[in-house]
Amino acid sequence: MIVDDLMGLGPNYAIFIALGFAIALPVAALAGRLLPAPRALVFAAAGLVCMLVMLTLMKEVFFGVQIIAGARSLPGFWAQAIAGALAGLAFTVLTPPRAGQNPRKPVNAIKLLGRGLPLRILWIMLRSMASAPA
Repeated sequence: MIVDDLMGLGPNYAIFIALGFAIALPVAALAGRLLPAPRALVFAAAGLVCMLVMLTLMKEVFFGVQIIAGARSLPGFWAQAIAGALAGLAFTVLTPPRAGQNPRKPVNAIKLLGRGLPLRILWIMLRSMASAPA
């Protein structure tokens, strides 16, 4: 079942994600030059917003039905969005800042991940899912 899902929807979903990030990351790079915010925060926010907008638009375009089964519940929707934020953080780790980007308030994305923030968020989501009535 999972293999069928990955083979069937995986390539199309990857295209949607690639298009979303193709828009979000250049916008974040421009915002990073203009805003006095840490580079990691700007790109993480871009990834989060990218996934939120993409999932919302996909639901609107496809007749009000969320075609991504994992995003049909609120915890699943936010898990996808947090995955987008982690992708933005990964982008900051894998790419060096360009000349002219705002050097103020540097944030080490590795330290941010090392503090366990994504794991805490995941733990809160899992607890809320477990305590939700069936």
